[in-house]
Amino acid sequence: MSALSIKENQLQLQLSDEKKLKALHVVMAVFVVMALLLLGMPDAVAFSAPAAGTPGYEVYDLIVNDIIKGPIGQAGGVFFMAKGASELNQSPWKAGATVVGGGMLFQAEALSTSFGFSIDALSYIPF
Repeated sequence: MSALSIKENQLQLQLSDEKKLKALHVVMAVFVVMALLLLGMPDAVAFSAPAAGTPGYEVYDLIVNDIIKGPIGQAGGVFFMAKGASELNQSPWKAGATVVGGGMLFQAEALSTSFGFSIDALSYIPF
């Protein structure tokens, strides 16, 4: 190898390191902005199930009570947990994510009401 090609390789490595550093700075800046937005919220407001007779109750009842909390949601949760267990030898990360997703399907209503505060945080963004 000539000295010129070695210098070119070193320069390319330096450029890729600079790109990685810029990407890391962007990720850190986004994290800091999101943390400040969440900490700057005046109050935490959670989503609650609509009362019977309100416009969204029929849709909520169909999706949450009949599908997610019903036999379809339970079968889906069991399916995803079994699928994740069967994929454990191929890709542990993918299998773990599948099992966690299946477990989250069992607790979908609790998750939807507890994540309501982060949806409400978007209303405080000044733009």
